[in-house]
This record gives sequence, C-alpha cells and structure tokens, in this order.
Amino acid sequence: MRLGRTLALFALILAVLTGMSFIGYRYLMLANEYRARNLVHLETTQDILTLLGQTPVLRPKEAAELEQLVLLAGEQARWCLDNLSMTERNAFLLLGAGEALKICEAAIKETDAAMNILAPLKSPDAVYVVGESSPFVRNLQLTDSMRKLRKLSLSFRPQLDIIEDRLVQVVQTVTAIASFCLAMVFVVLSRQMIRTWKVQTEQTLELNRISHRMTAAMDASKDGFAIYDEENLLVICNDTYRELCHVNPEMVQPGMHIRDLTESALRAGHYALDGKSAQQYLADYDQKVLGEKDWLEVTMELAGDRHILSRV
Repeated sequence: MRLGRTLALFALILAVLTGMSFIGYRYLMLANEYRARNLVHLETTQDILTLLGQTPVLRPKEAAELEQLVLLAGEQARWCLDNLSMTERNAFLLLGAGEALKICEAAIKETDAAMNILAPLKSPDAVYVVGESSPFVRNLQLTDSMRKLRKLSLSFRPQLDIIEDRLVQVVQTVTAIASFCLAMVFVVLSRQMIRTWKVQTEQTLELNRISHRMTAAMDASKDGFAIYDEENLLVICNDTYRELCHVNPEMVQPGMHIRDLTESALRAGHYALDGKSAQQYLADYDQKVLGEKDWLEVTMELAGDRHILSRV
C-alpha cells in the first residue's frame, strides 16, 4: 500500500513538473510575441513621425496613409490586452506586469486621440481650413501624439525585460523544487522497492525450504500423497501416488486435472471397470469425489484384483 501511494505521489509530482514546464514555455513565448509587437509599434510610430516631418501640411492622401499606420500601431497595443485571458492577465499581474498593462492602455487611448486628429483631414476641403483646425496645426498635434506613443513604446521594453526575468526565475524555482521533490520520492520509492524485493526474496526462499521439506516427507512416505488445488489440478505428488493412480507413472504430471488423470488411467487399463463403461465409471467417480465438499474415503479397484484407498 505504501508503495502504491509513493508511486501515485511520484506520478503527481511528474505531472506538476511537466505542467509547469509547458506553462513556463507558453508565457515565455507570449513574452517573445510582446517583444516583437513592441518593435513593430516602435518602428511604426517612427515611420509616422518621419512622414509628418516630410509633410508639414497634411492632405487627404497623406492623411489616409497616416491613418493606416496609426491603425497598425494601435493593433499592436490592443493585441497586448485582448489576447490575454483573465487567468493569464492575473498571472501577469502577479509577475509585476501591472505597469506594462497600463502602458498598453495608455497607448490605446493615445491611438484613439490620434485617429480623432486625423479624421477631419481626410476631407477634400480640409486643406482650406485655417486656424486651430488647419492641416498644419493638426500636423503639430499629431506629431506630439506620436512622440507620446513612441515614449510609451520605449518605456514598455524595460517592463517586458522585468517580466521575462521574473518569469524565468519562477520557472527555474518551481522546476528546482519539483525536481528536488521528485528526487526525494525516487529515493523513497527505490528504498521501498528494495525492501519489498528483499521481503519477496525471503518469502520465496522460505517457500522453497517448505517445498523441499514437503517433497522429502512425501518421498519418504510409503503411502501415495498428492495435493490438488481448488480447481482439481494436480499441484504436487510423490512417486508412490504416480504408481498407484496410473499404469504409466510418467504420465502423471503437475497441472493435470484429476478427471483427465483418471480418464487416462482408464484408457490404459489401470482400473477394473466391473462391467461398466469408461464413461459410466467416470460419472460415478465424479459423483463420489468431485461432487463431495467434505473429506471422504473412496476405495478404487485396480486391474489384477488390487485395491487402493483414497482419502480426499
């Protein structure tokens, strides 16, 4: 029973270790995806700033091109939040990712603000607008917004480094603890298996000694002696029993059913049938011996006017 519980504990720790390895791999891959998207976000904001610097007055064509770039940058920030399940979000918060998630939220808000700045510029009449809503002023507003996005993007990378470092530490710690527990269980399991093996070896030796003693006692007995199991299969017998129950003693072997042994002896002419058929003799034998649950004595007549007394 203790060995079974130890094996169950061994399997449980192995399952936990494997699960932690897969979870750690999953979060490390997720962190790598964050890093890749952060790079795309940073490059996109830089491309927008370059285009704004080259086009002081934004026309509908440039506004449409900028809109696509701003949407691309926004997709990266939104992915960082939308791709997380509630469980993963809570796990990241435990790793100290609260500041990184706030940066993503701020980037989304700033992206929406930039889209609002760009929206009026797609109109053909936007180039004729003057004052605070002119294309030049909106260029300045959009430039300021993109600088904020770039700053957010740059501040996200150190946070990501912190998360990755903590994630690696957690995985290494859990793996080390689980590996230690696994090693301890393996040691205990090995000791229990060795102890069990020793007990089984001692029991086997004791059974062999008992068997040898029984065999010696049976061989020394002048009476026939045999042991059958609950299915009436021969387990062991002495030479005297072989000579008594069959005309060919070498035919009597362990594992034979008592009825098969009797039927074989009948065919060899070992028993006196007294005018009965072999089938009738077997039927009477089955009724007397195999159908009796209590101890009884049965006298069987052999060929040549010989008799044996069986106690079963």
